[in-house]
Amino acid sequence: MSEIYKVTVSIPEKYVEKLMDEIDLILKSSHNNYRRCFYITDCTGTWIPQKGSSPYVGAIGEKEYSKEKKVEFVVKDEDIKAVLRKISEVHPYEEPAIDVIACIDWKSLI
Repeated sequence: MSEIYKVTVSIPEKYVEKLMDEIDLILKSSHNNYRRCFYITDCTGTWIPQKGSSPYVGAIGEKEYSKEKKVEFVVKDEDIKAVLRKISEVHPYEEPAIDVIACIDWKSLI
């Protein structure tokens, strides 16, 4: 049984389709007979850029709130490094918010 991960990334809406298209080119199917399987929800990111940063949105020292989309998907171990590199390439932020959570394939439990 290969390791699987749930990846979650928050990204400005105008980058969502490009991100999903680029990741789909990398992924081996994690859902039998389906591809380009993502979950998308609305979210709001917040941060305060610090001196030395180069924010995509916001100004140094000021609170920023930005409407974003949260994109979630499943990745097999063999694809995780390439997927994370691709997110870094596509995402406009210096420090994208990316969560990687190790998971158990639910089908292996029944």
